[in-house]
Amino acid sequence: KGFELSHYEARRFNGYEGLFQSNDAAAAIFIRKDNNPWKKGDKLVQKDLAKTLKRISKYGWDGFYTGPVADLIVAEMKRGNGLISLEDLKNYSSVYRVPVSGTYNGHEVISMGPP
Repeated sequence: KGFELSHYEARRFNGYEGLFQSNDAAAAIFIRKDNNPWKKGDKLVQKDLAKTLKRISKYGWDGFYTGPVADLIVAEMKRGNGLISLEDLKNYSSVYRVPVSGTYNGHEVISMGPP
């Protein structure tokens, strides 16, 4: 389905076009097919991200750390000389941490807790 870009998002995408051009996968998503600049109201559709999120929704932890998503992560790590292996993903365990919160300028701010 995608979503409509705000003026700010369109401006940011246009500003990073040079960076996106250096990566085929990023270019396929973030550079318009007609090579025109992004503008407010343009729709951004990320089909692969949608498939990934549906898989995680359906399979939970295993939808990310094993199977096709994990295989794609490892392939990209190998391509870019990254450090994460399939074994790393299989052995990963998350730890729940109580978020930290405070008030700033009258707004409640919540963030990840310390390790």
